[in-house]
Amino acid sequence: MSGKIIISSSLQKRVEAIVQELRIQSSDFRIEENNLPSHPDLLYIQDEEKLGVEKTKEIRKFLTTKPFQSDKKVLIIESAENLTIDAQNSLLKLLEEPPGESIILLGVDSEQSLLPTILSRCQIEYLLDTPKTSFKYAQKIEELPSKTLEERFEFIEKLTEREVFLDEMLRFYRLKMHQDPGLSGWVKELLKASEYKKGRVTIRLILEYLMFQLPKES
Repeated sequence: MSGKIIISSSLQKRVEAIVQELRIQSSDFRIEENNLPSHPDLLYIQDEEKLGVEKTKEIRKFLTTKPFQSDKKVLIIESAENLTIDAQNSLLKLLEEPPGESIILLGVDSEQSLLPTILSRCQIEYLLDTPKTSFKYAQKIEELPSKTLEERFEFIEKLTEREVFLDEMLRFYRLKMHQDPGLSGWVKELLKASEYKKGRVTIRLILEYLMFQLPKES
């Protein structure tokens, strides 16, 4: 099971990010613009006032049945801050003991709205209204596509915080993808490259590889 939490005070931005994340994780769902499709393997819980244990029972029943048309079942809760504490504990059990191959995407207004145990079981993405103010290398990331390959390699050679830069590249292009869905392939490449960190490949080699793959300047 793949669980991810997307955090933003803006419901619209959360939904847009959820749609983009689903595009990345599965190609089985035909998504037009930012509209989530009606699909037998997708349970989409919209901005409801309160979500209790009865709703999580419905979720469990949905996730434990086999997919009809795709290889995964997908659960989306766009406003997980509406989950009661009991409902969150019930959802936590699903995250700890997944019933099958599933994708769980939760949108929430603040990390304080969810139990720490749920946060620890999922990937977390923060949506930032002004990304440049919280990205140390935002300007450099924007400039690199216009640089020559030699200039890119020179920058990587001098860079001291290579892992920070790699993480920021991924976050930066995830945000940019909300305005340009055509970047989804590049984001997948960055995700794959980030996984190499867990092996024996050095961060420098990963970054040098990515310098060859940078998307063209828009």
